[in-house]
Amino acid sequence: MVKFKGRLAFRQYLPLKPTKWGIKVWVLAESSTGYVSNFQVYTGREGRTERGLAHHVVMELVKPYYGSHLSVFMDNFYSGVPLFEDLKAHGVNACGTIRSNRKGIPPKPQAMVKHQYQVAQKDDLTFCAWQDTKVVMVLSNYHDPSARGTVKRKQGGVQTDVTVPACLADYQKHMKGVDLLDQMVGYYQFQHRSKKWWRRLFFFFLSVSCYNSYILAMGAEAYKECSYKEWVEDLAQELVTPVTSRSAPQCPAGPVSASAEHDCQKILRRERFAGSVHWQRVAQGPVLVLQCMDADSAKFLCTLNVLANIPEDDVLNI
Repeated sequence: MVKFKGRLAFRQYLPLKPTKWGIKVWVLAESSTGYVSNFQVYTGREGRTERGLAHHVVMELVKPYYGSHLSVFMDNFYSGVPLFEDLKAHGVNACGTIRSNRKGIPPKPQAMVKHQYQVAQKDDLTFCAWQDTKVVMVLSNYHDPSARGTVKRKQGGVQTDVTVPACLADYQKHMKGVDLLDQMVGYYQFQHRSKKWWRRLFFFFLSVSCYNSYILAMGAEAYKECSYKEWVEDLAQELVTPVTSRSAPQCPAGPVSASAEHDCQKILRRERFAGSVHWQRVAQGPVLVLQCMDADSAKFLCTLNVLANIPEDDVLNI
């Protein structure tokens, strides 16, 4: 959810989310790193979909991976029997928690002992219900119903391994990619306030691009020990260096002679923010640079007339 409370036809309100008002973005992210491989901005209902919104969104996001047998994990908002059957037919594995009111699954078990589980199978679909603090139901289209795994749980203050069906163990292990992305992007956001919704989206995707580039850079030897903060700082410096080098003086700064005299000339507004009229330099002779004032606040241009031992003709405005 990209935070935005301005006027917008497809603005969403989700009261149970940390960011309640904003623009919803569907994201497909790699489970171990949070690398974004596909996304879709939700712009409102686009006619009546045959299988529902969640079914349509998932099929669109995984379309580039048809036939790859990629394993996709999702929460109970998306999971459903028709969706998992369609994904299996297109060569995509799927696993996720599922709501008890979905059609085509067994009824929710009642009164199970803690950490007890039940498993059912139909064709390629495997369904399991496990009693944790509450009943957790998981559906998969590629797990073996007889396979087992383990999850960590505290018993008597000590963390122990609890045996569960493999589909549930894999779900807990891999269902973290989007949460990891939200966490990393949230650390160093662009603090640019704007009433334009497209700017909010632009800064969000810019943050996502920064994180994606960091994940790719981690594969290089030079950046294996680099933190995300250091990467963002280096990336920002590299992006602004070509701009600052064009507006900076061509010679290093030096002290201004005490005998220099200055005339003030008012700067037009269009020149004031151009960044090109605030510097003087000596074309030949001793190195001498004079910077007037900050480019955002200066209203007058200092024109250097007399310098010690330097002819007036050698002073140029750039």
